[in-house]
Amino acid sequence: MRGWMPVILLSLLLATVPPSSGLTAPRPTYAVGDYWLYSMDATLFSLSLHGSLNLTVEGFRTFRVNGTDFPVVTVLFEGEGTFRGEVGGELFLGNWTIQRSELWETQGYKVLHRYNRTHATGLGQTSRLNFTLEGVDVTTNLLLRDTWTFPVVAGSAGFVEANVTSPQWFNVTSAFGETRFAENRTYTERRNLTALEVGTIAVPAGAWEVLRVNESIRGGWVEHNYSPAVGGDVRQEMFNETGASVSRLELLAYRYQVGGPPPSDPTRGSDLLLAVAFGGLVAGGGFVGFWRLRRRKRPPRWRSYEEELAEERDVGPPEGPDDPEGAPGRGGGSSSAGRGRSPLPAR
Repeated sequence: MRGWMPVILLSLLLATVPPSSGLTAPRPTYAVGDYWLYSMDATLFSLSLHGSLNLTVEGFRTFRVNGTDFPVVTVLFEGEGTFRGEVGGELFLGNWTIQRSELWETQGYKVLHRYNRTHATGLGQTSRLNFTLEGVDVTTNLLLRDTWTFPVVAGSAGFVEANVTSPQWFNVTSAFGETRFAENRTYTERRNLTALEVGTIAVPAGAWEVLRVNESIRGGWVEHNYSPAVGGDVRQEMFNETGASVSRLELLAYRYQVGGPPPSDPTRGSDLLLAVAFGGLVAGGGFVGFWRLRRRKRPPRWRSYEEELAEERDVGPPEGPDDPEGAPGRGGGSSSAGRGRSPLPAR
């Protein structure tokens, strides 16, 4: 549910067209404890993934990039679920988790820094072969140009351009041994965004008036359905270059303190029961089943990569995901739970 974006905040172009009489999205105001919980269905290679993503506003601080301090909001993500799919002609079933921390600058909520760790385990249904996959990527964005700012109305358009540095590695371990892949990517990325129209979207968390925003990404595009009342996307869908859907998020519950009384906290009270499509998203197939999102104890508090950076230190190109600066999952950090994708477009 990861790219330079992620995950999801709406920063919007001050339109040069006459203001619309429809929905206007002002700059959202976040508070510690705000959260957005999503159901998720996605396709990764030959695997179909199903689960949940939760995003929580953790706090506010400053972050130094190239000698300049930026006010930022610290956002933590957790994601977990199941997968199924064929590998080498054999059906594999398993579980996945995502753990992520991000720093968003506070003017337009663009991502300045991201640490992401993915973990998955699976079992071949014929061979009974076990495998484990673990991946880490650390992304730093140096913003070059940004014309995508608040407020926004239908017809607004703009772009975000940044120099991206993203070292990453992946490990796959099985009975056949260990395969390791690592690279350090550096590139310039531009994302174009357009607010197309106002509409109403119904999701498990309710029905909302939204702005539909298209965002170009490498290899496809993302369609955001952004609600100012929620402070984020109520539905988000990613498409590849052929127009096939490869991931879909829908809002289950949230707490946005500026937006008024939220639904009940999903971590308290009874379980949530929801119907979801289970199967390959690209083909649009699969069957409709029921997936139970059970109450779980909150995982131990882990120290994020950013928290362990010295406040006064200039941030240059990261040393890499194995940099002993104290990334989540290293040392005393917990990697048993993950955090997912932001609820808002294009940061």
